[in-house]
Amino acid sequence: MLYNDQGSFDIVHEYSKQACLALRQVEDVCIVNEMELTVTAVEGHTFTIPLMPLHEKISAMQDVDEAISDEDIIYYFGKKVNEALGYKHIWPTDVMGIYPIMKNTAFIHGLSDAQRKEVVHQGFEGDLWICYGLYRDAEMHYLTHEQLKYTLGLATEDLHPVALENLERVQIENVQVEIVYPSIWHITHDVKYADDAGTLLFGSFWQGALSEFDVQSIAVTVPHADCILLCDASDQKAMDELRPITEKIYSEADDPLSKCIYWWNPENHYWQTNRYMSILDRLKMRF
Repeated sequence: MLYNDQGSFDIVHEYSKQACLALRQVEDVCIVNEMELTVTAVEGHTFTIPLMPLHEKISAMQDVDEAISDEDIIYYFGKKVNEALGYKHIWPTDVMGIYPIMKNTAFIHGLSDAQRKEVVHQGFEGDLWICYGLYRDAEMHYLTHEQLKYTLGLATEDLHPVALENLERVQIENVQVEIVYPSIWHITHDVKYADDAGTLLFGSFWQGALSEFDVQSIAVTVPHADCILLCDASDQKAMDELRPITEKIYSEADDPLSKCIYWWNPENHYWQTNRYMSILDRLKMRF
């Protein structure tokens, strides 16, 4: 806690020191005076961090009967450290809130050349790409290679498993399915800031869905990030409904995602936009 027994807003310096030392960029912290810390970074740079802005934020929250969280405190110090070291992007040190974010080709092409090099992304299938982000300060922040290296200390190959584990923790136990059209199901999750479209990344979920929905094959569309439409791919009536419904939702969405139809390949556990690849795969398996 940052408050003493008398309920004042005095910051406990030792707590601030320990919060700052939790950052991987920090080597040492000294308490200089009542409202300032002197920080030595692992790179050798020394700089000061003012405590007054944090003190004022705590006071403001106390006025409305709220308490500041440990995450907010560490975020404050992480932001100040990164600014002092000259990093262009500020990122929280806690990886627990980072999720894979499905974006489309238009989003990737809309990035500048510099942003495309900075933002961590990889192709998925069709016109979908995987970025990684965290909702903070009322907006989505997309993880960059700089943040990955300097703030989180994660290797690129370790990011996806970590983000996927975070998403699974908050999504899989909150699946909600409803029939929105005669032959089409709508899958959603009651989880703030974690897009429903990320469910496409859980192969085991879709393998289980085959028996759960009692179908031989699955087709889905994701007209926007919080809308997954699912139907039996062998049901021609359902497929005929899926296309125009997807087009309509896509055209009306504030931030449309994709009009592609994705078929689940149960033999190889991946999505594909060419339905007939599944038949070829089955033939290869037989011979």
